[in-house]
Order: sequence, then C-alpha cells, then structure tokens
Amino acid sequence: MNNIRKTVLDMLNIKGIPYTLKEHPAVFTIEDMEALHLDKDEVIPKNLFLRDDKKTHYYLVAIDKNKRLDLKKLRQQLQSPSLTFASNNDLEKYLGLTQGSVSPLGILNDVTLSVEIILDTDMRKVLGRSLRDL
Repeated sequence: MNNIRKTVLDMLNIKGIPYTLKEHPAVFTIEDMEALHLDKDEVIPKNLFLRDDKKTHYYLVAIDKNKRLDLKKLRQQLQSPSLTFASNNDLEKYLGLTQGSVSPLGILNDVTLSVEIILDTDMRKVLGRSLRDL
C-alpha cells in the first residue's frame, strides 16, 4: 500500500469514520467512472484542481458528477481575476496526487496549506463531516 493511501485509511480509522473501500483503476472522466458500474446509490464527485492566473491560489473543487462547474461564477465568488486548471506538476507538488486519482482526501497531503478545498452543496452533505473531523 502506498504512503498516501495508507495515510488516508489510517486517518479514517483513527477518527472512527466509516467508509467502504472500492478499488478501481485511475479514471480520467466521469464516463470512465460510470463504466466501472459502481453502486448506483453512490455519490460520485467530479474533482477539479484549479489555480488562479498568478499561481498564488489553488483550489480543489468537488462537485456532483452530474453538475457542470461555472468557472466564471466561481471566479466571481472567489474574487479571483481568472481560474484555470492547474498542471499535473502542481497536482503532484501540492497534493501528492496524479491525474486520474484526484480526491478531496488528497488535501491531507497539502503540508504547505496551499490548497483551499471547495465542496459543492451535495458534496458537503456526503463529505463535510468526514473532512471536518480530520
């Protein structure tokens, strides 16, 4: 088991947060995720790693897979001049993750506290308690 995965599972166990572990290959699109035929009752997030134009603010955004993120509206809410997808290098640097394995729990790897996590309302209902307790 790699260190990142072990850290996440250890944290969930220590905090007594119940979970079901479903292993699958890395996926790059919601279509790839749906092809895995996971439980239809599962809430599947779409996880997006974004940054501002100056590379001074990074955001890990988790929204319901069926929703579309309005970057312009989010930019206004964050009072950011612009938002774009962060690079794979930034993903590795700040969250220790690779493309296809982005998860809200990747925030545990942000030792420099450089990334702000943004949870869509539906994701807050599912993940909010767990992340707050970490």
